[in-house]
Amino acid sequence: MCSSLAIALLFGLGRADAQFIPGSGGSVPDIAPFTDPVGSIGGLRVYQTHRRNYTFGSGNHPELDLDFLPPSDFGATAYVLQRSLNGTTGWADVPWGMEVLRTTANNSTNFSFTPDGHYFYRLRVEGGPRDGQVSNVVFAEAASVETRFAGWGVDSSMFLTGVMYPWVGHGMEVSFNVKNLADESDVTGGLTLQWYRVHPRTWEMTLIPGAMDPLYVTTNDDLGGWLLVCRATGNQTTVGGLINLPAGGGVKVPNKAYLSQFSETGFRLNLHKSVPSLAKEDLLLAYYDETLLMNVPVPIDSVTPVGGNASFDLVVDLPEGVKQFYLSNTSNVWLLGEERAIHPGHPAMFMEFLTLDIQPDISVTQTPGGALADNSGKVNFGTVKVKKRSAAKVFTVRNDGSDPLGGLSVKSTGADSKEFLVTPLPVSTLAPGGSATFKVTYKPKAKGSSKAKVQVLSNDPNENPFDINVTGKGK
Repeated sequence: MCSSLAIALLFGLGRADAQFIPGSGGSVPDIAPFTDPVGSIGGLRVYQTHRRNYTFGSGNHPELDLDFLPPSDFGATAYVLQRSLNGTTGWADVPWGMEVLRTTANNSTNFSFTPDGHYFYRLRVEGGPRDGQVSNVVFAEAASVETRFAGWGVDSSMFLTGVMYPWVGHGMEVSFNVKNLADESDVTGGLTLQWYRVHPRTWEMTLIPGAMDPLYVTTNDDLGGWLLVCRATGNQTTVGGLINLPAGGGVKVPNKAYLSQFSETGFRLNLHKSVPSLAKEDLLLAYYDETLLMNVPVPIDSVTPVGGNASFDLVVDLPEGVKQFYLSNTSNVWLLGEERAIHPGHPAMFMEFLTLDIQPDISVTQTPGGALADNSGKVNFGTVKVKKRSAAKVFTVRNDGSDPLGGLSVKSTGADSKEFLVTPLPVSTLAPGGSATFKVTYKPKAKGSSKAKVQVLSNDPNENPFDINVTGKGK
């Protein structure tokens, strides 16, 4: 296993770009996960009811399509469809020739048949731990108007609202095409739309007040795993029946994240929005194996909150020789990641994971003064008498990366480099999280301005050398 671990964000996202105050983005809503009903099953839904022409001969007939979760989801072998006139009593199996209407396999997800009246329907479970249980109840009329639903569509592109699916605030726009059975001409109008939230285990449909337009914009109320359905209902004069069109779901909150506090045994995960909780089972750490052509999971030993639920310390032990890992999370409410410009000229996209590179990563700070950026800004030693020494300025070199930061040395370069005296670093290699200091003193040889670069050389792949611009003035 690796003797050291440090992780830097890929795609050139440096410390100054990545960092924010953890939790400064607010909080992710605390939404309880959906559960199965007790003593029964869920998942039965009317997909559509309309009419179709007979394949052979003239005339047409009503058609009812029912959708449901597969029997295997509940450990069952099959379902039998039942019907009732009032939805409470008189339940009987739906006849199918000499038999009853039963699923043909434990992964079946729909029935499509010709109803002979208006009924309430439910599923009866056969086999498994729920044998004999029944599902939720739905009602469906046998359509009488001679029309059919011939086409439908859902546009979830980010151009509708500027927000990409599945993030909260993205739009979904539906369209429907209805045909007249007599001549296959298009029927315009005659539909009323209504959006619903659907429970993913029971498929209980909850009406969304005021959502009756083709375009629906998702909100925080859709978080947690709700499915979203648009119901198009005919006026029963020019258009018959109805269709419940699945339009999507899985709406989530994007939660920007960055990593810090790297050490030989782990790192700190920082979130822009605090979360209700985070356990090791909620996180997925993996790497791609080129030989196996698959992602290989890496166990996370522990996840500990640090001063609230926006920063967490992770203890991990990475496989030796692997240089890149991917960190993601499983949640029906939020996903960690980072923003990255993928296409020039287009808005940044939110990546639903963090890419972790195993490599050394140098940082340099001035005491006092704080963190320095490579070859950016100036450290001014002020005005000093000729041939006199200024007070020494102290700089700290730290390894914020993974592998040892080696090949360390310090020198000054430039026209006035000899006027900036540099003490050597006491070590040539720093372990992850390790640090060392050096000092710089300004001793002008003549009156006037002086400038040079103090360079910290190392094996950092992106900042070698790390340049510190220094200035002073002799008097």
